[in-house]
Amino acid sequence: MGKISLPEDFHNYRVHFVGIKGTGMAALVEIFFSAGAVITGSDVSERFYTDDILDALGIKALPFSESNVTKDVDLVVYSSAYKLDQNPDLIAAQKLGVPCALYTEALGAYSERAFSAGVCGVHGKTSTTGLAGTILSQLDLNAQVLAGSVINSFGKKCVYTSPAEGSQAQEAAASLSCKRPQKFFVAETCEYQRHFMAFCPRVILLTSVESDHQDYYPTFADIQAAFVDYICKLPQGGTLVYCADDAGAVETVQIAAKKRPDIKLVPYGTKAAGPWRLEYRSVKEQKNNFWTEFLGEAFLRVPGKHEVLDACGAAALCASGTKSSTSPSSRCFSARSNAFRFHSFAAASSFGNSVPSR
Repeated sequence: MGKISLPEDFHNYRVHFVGIKGTGMAALVEIFFSAGAVITGSDVSERFYTDDILDALGIKALPFSESNVTKDVDLVVYSSAYKLDQNPDLIAAQKLGVPCALYTEALGAYSERAFSAGVCGVHGKTSTTGLAGTILSQLDLNAQVLAGSVINSFGKKCVYTSPAEGSQAQEAAASLSCKRPQKFFVAETCEYQRHFMAFCPRVILLTSVESDHQDYYPTFADIQAAFVDYICKLPQGGTLVYCADDAGAVETVQIAAKKRPDIKLVPYGTKAAGPWRLEYRSVKEQKNNFWTEFLGEAFLRVPGKHEVLDACGAAALCASGTKSSTSPSSRCFSARSNAFRFHSFAAASSFGNSVPSR
């Protein structure tokens, strides 16, 4: 539908979500609702795990109907599962001249309002995003994280919003003599049908690249080209954090780097060079111990080397993002490095994700 603009102040801004029970949609509902928007939505009657999220917000999904959309609605956000010329809510919105935006477009517009980081890759997106949020929850930063599933450490929600959002961020900015706080926004971004191209990243984390979604990407070269194009959306001097242990990711980064030599590359993993080279240690007392130069000795209370790898990537993303941001986050991150090193991964013991049912 084209580029949309979101208001600076969401209070009394009315948004109707078509397909509100979708994982990404419910997460965006959380964000808009917490910002003060008035939310309505429609979907099928079948109950999904996202109904628990909507129930907690006091939002009931309505049956699809043209009567759901009235002239006082400011924006309709819809899932790609529904068509503008077939869904009754969307047909009504067009008749009334109410702007309509795909979920990916609305998320992209929101990402422009912050210092945003996109987590992408064929595997590991949700785990890495959830771990990034768990880390950021231990720091006094103005941060928000959107994951593609329910995360236990987010309070069994899809979104983590720091207490520093809003007035506390203003106070932090004043104490650090900053002009204004800038939120660090981390979101899981999806490669399917190039949905992530609507996102506006300042930092990207790439977990893996391999052949997938053959209905849209018939060959590996096709899906790889999509990731290269997404990486090239980074601004001049933007940061790309990537897994050096994934051959597809490494090859994709090499192609992107030839097109954009200005991009700062931050590898992580056992094959990485630099502060995020990973060494697996022992597993003792339900602790998955590991080491990186930046973190020193650290541990994760989640089994599996792949989760340690995701944690390493999440930590590199948080460090790179807050360092690059013009917000007070970078100073707070440096000042609280000890808390980050020793407590963030312990807090990850509550991390977990559910497989989306739709």
